[in-house]
Amino acid sequence: TQGLNAYLVNPVVNVSLTALRPVVVDVAGEVYRPGPVQLSSLTTAETQLNVDARITQATTTPTLSSALVAAGGIRRTADITSVIVRRQLPGGEVQDISVNLWDSISNAGQGNNLVLRDGDAIFVPRALADAEIDPALVASSSIAPDNVRVRVIGEGVVQPGEVQVQPNSSVSGAIAAAGGPNADAALGEVRLVRLAENGQVEEQKVDLSSLVDTYQIQDGDVILVPKKGYLVGIDTVGRALTPLLGPFGAIINLFNLFDDN
Repeated sequence: TQGLNAYLVNPVVNVSLTALRPVVVDVAGEVYRPGPVQLSSLTTAETQLNVDARITQATTTPTLSSALVAAGGIRRTADITSVIVRRQLPGGEVQDISVNLWDSISNAGQGNNLVLRDGDAIFVPRALADAEIDPALVASSSIAPDNVRVRVIGEGVVQPGEVQVQPNSSVSGAIAAAGGPNADAALGEVRLVRLAENGQVEEQKVDLSSLVDTYQIQDGDVILVPKKGYLVGIDTVGRALTPLLGPFGAIINLFNLFDDN
């Protein structure tokens, strides 16, 4: 700058900050894509977080919820009443901050969506069996995953196979994503097969003939739509259950699968 002294006298220089460097945090626990995530920092009002379309333009601050979205969303087993944020303070001290995101969801956003700092570590614990969290409400929230995968099988569906649906979808919604039921579908005999947290396979009869469907699907569910007056072949159902149970467990559980009791 000294070389310009002959040309500039008392120059006025304005410096404006257009953006801060991204904030990098680690996310672990009950999320779909654990690991480090990069979030946009506080920027100008015109800048949006490039994390998820559900985050509005007003959200220009790296928050806990935006980090969970960037990590693929929370799993249905997540305990969002006590999410832990571990933060490094000046002097080497470590601070653990517990955040109850369930309050944010159940009270229409009137909760604590913590603003994150670079280097924060987030841990989402697994929920206990008696946790008082409404899974339907969580599935409709902004921290849920965009889609979950379920398998729709049987001779009563137009296009059997794996489908991706929104996490708050019902059994009938998953069937619709597979092309819908065909004319021969036994809608009163639909079965929902699910792998429980304890490793056991649960099956439930779902009667869709009354057009009432209150069953919310979960990631990894198997939906069986049989044909009227016909028992779906053992081979078809066995292939669907083999990833859950193994070949022998699948055959054993076929007997329970078609037991009306």
